[in-house]
Amino acid sequence: MVLGRLSGLFSRAGQGAGLGSANVEGGIGTPAGFRGNAGRKELVRADFFTSTVTLSANNDSNFEQLGAKTVAAQQALRFGFGLPNTNNQGQVYASLIGSDASNTQREGFIRLVWKDANAFNTHVIKELRTENIRGSTTDRENQILMPEQPIRGLEGRDFASEDEKLAIDYRGDNASDTFSVTTGTILITSTQYFR
Repeated sequence: MVLGRLSGLFSRAGQGAGLGSANVEGGIGTPAGFRGNAGRKELVRADFFTSTVTLSANNDSNFEQLGAKTVAAQQALRFGFGLPNTNNQGQVYASLIGSDASNTQREGFIRLVWKDANAFNTHVIKELRTENIRGSTTDRENQILMPEQPIRGLEGRDFASEDEKLAIDYRGDNASDTFSVTTGTILITSTQYFR
């Protein structure tokens, strides 16, 4: 079973700076200055990119941004939802299909990344192989579960705030991959907070 095989893939890190009280949904904690009613938000491909993305010829040796979700005003976001070993965890799923004539599955690494508004500063939250995140989007027994993920290394907080980005960076096994908004599936649960 995929869930059992990958049960240790995501673990709860200790509570960090910027955490307020435990939220009512059972996550890691409400960011300071935000209300305690966290919401579950499913991020899909269209949240990250809305047009064809063509990566460079050296994409097999460097990570490049596949797409990014900009945090709206008066909100905060973290990848994942809930706590480890509970029934309310979020999930991560990505099936990256190239938009060339072959429409084949693309393999490589993805990184879930926090970026500041200008993308000058970045923090990698998770790095995963694409083969390991194609469980199921509907069958709970075969989903790749992902509890709420704090962003380590930010001064005084551990979440993405207004105008910052939660991004997906990609390094393919082959160079020059192209993805379009009509191919493949991305489904990543996030926790959304409101001021």
